[in-house]
Amino acid sequence: DATGSYNPPAQGSSFVNPLKSIEGALTIGMLANVTQGHISVPVHISQIVNMGSFQFSIQYDPTIMTLNGTSNWYPGISEVTVGEPTPGYLTFVWAADNAGISIPDHDFFNLDFTWHGNYSVSSISMSDNPTTIEFSDFDGNIFEPSYTNGFVTGASVGIGGNESQFIRVYPNPASDLVNVNSNLTINNVEMLSYLGQNVYTKNDLNTKLVQLDVSALHSGVYFIKIKTDQGIKTTKITVNH
Repeated sequence: DATGSYNPPAQGSSFVNPLKSIEGALTIGMLANVTQGHISVPVHISQIVNMGSFQFSIQYDPTIMTLNGTSNWYPGISEVTVGEPTPGYLTFVWAADNAGISIPDHDFFNLDFTWHGNYSVSSISMSDNPTTIEFSDFDGNIFEPSYTNGFVTGASVGIGGNESQFIRVYPNPASDLVNVNSNLTINNVEMLSYLGQNVYTKNDLNTKLVQLDVSALHSGVYFIKIKTDQGIKTTKITVNH
């Protein structure tokens, strides 16, 4: 450890500092319609001043993506310790050697995966498990950026690809009711948050028109999976109150 740098505690533990504040912003990218093979998900950061260390965790779905590593770290950030103690749970720990790093508005690094998911959806989200999210400046003052999680969707996500099947989801954006209309019989409909969490399910429908009540959902991006006798189609919709 270089003289003057802030030394984070061991992986999996927490910083303890009553002066912790919210500073800066971190955004994990969103990729849509990806095909099987290599993908890079950018992680963007802004409004960071004199950063001396960080530790955090990122979660993803290891059943449809495999981590290959990280790349393109912001200049001056090197020798980041990246671990995956459990599939789908990544840990990151780093400390500056000689001086803090300021990042006004730039890509932070890339997450490099191999995608296996076809029409699946994987969230990519910041987490305190197993390593707590905390950053510090070079003087040891603790802060935590606000953050926006991302996701990846496969190439079959969306409407189309089968000319004999017509599916329309409207209105989009929606605030109260969403209509799902198909020329084929709809068997069931599932609605997922951008984190991949199930928020709405209708089974055994046997109809060509379904209405979903989204009035109680938080504003944001959701995915609707529609199952007919010809398979599953997934489309993206925005709820906006």
